Amino acid sequence: MSETTQQNKVLSADVFYKVVNVEKESVKVVKVTSNLKFDATKSHNEIGELIFMALNSPWDNPLGTPEGQKHIREVGSNHTSMSVGDSIVFSDGVQIWVDEEGFSDKEVITLREERILESKSK
Repeated sequence: MSETTQQNKVLSADVFYKVVNVEKESVKVVKVTSNLKFDATKSHNEIGELIFMALNSPWDNPLGTPEGQKHIREVGSNHTSMSVGDSIVFSDGVQIWVDEEGFSDKEVITLREERILESKSK
């Protein structure tokens, strides 16, 4: 593939949040934003960092709009920021999870999810 073609290639990404309810002992995964577009010459982790920064920014967060806030409430979350255990699925099939530091290619279990698993095993 020529360098020009590679530079014009776009990778889309969908962002999923884990909505954890310790009291109800439930965890669900919900899509919070879809088809974000990025330059495919960047690595998945680089794109992940851009998405993470945007969703944790009080100024550029696409979920910070009234419509975004309404959507977040409808899917059962009470915040717009990405946190540990949330994930990004890219159009090329790669999925990464927010970890304590950076991203992981393996699903991340959060402390809140561990508490649910512990309470169910008692």
